[in-house]
Amino acid sequence: TFLILTFTCSQAQKIDKISTFCKDWRIYSPHLFYSGKLTINKNGTFKFYDISCIRKRYTEGRWHSKNLTLTLTSFKKYRTKKSLYPKNERRIDYISFDNSQIKLEGDTLFRIEMGKVKTKFVASTNNR
Repeated sequence: TFLILTFTCSQAQKIDKISTFCKDWRIYSPHLFYSGKLTINKNGTFKFYDISCIRKRYTEGRWHSKNLTLTLTSFKKYRTKKSLYPKNERRIDYISFDNSQIKLEGDTLFRIEMGKVKTKFVASTNNR
């Protein structure tokens, strides 16, 4: 019984820690004309976009956790590199996350690919 109780507490702590990921995160960037947002939902899905002067990139997908690290994988629809939007509209390209790792350190999220930090995120001020 003691072992089960210890496991339950450990699982509860892990679930509570994972829930800290589930909110809106904005890209932290020193560049004036670059911004974006990552939304991590409790139902295991995510949405991401980033925007610069000339284009916007977008993806959606699923996440799973292992050892308090999230792994993001885009839905198949977003794995194409070709934009599906009309040429007369602002350019929107799809971006694909293929097992992108998300790690939380303090109040900052880091998206890591191939061992390098690709994007930093801070919690959005308008979280639910």
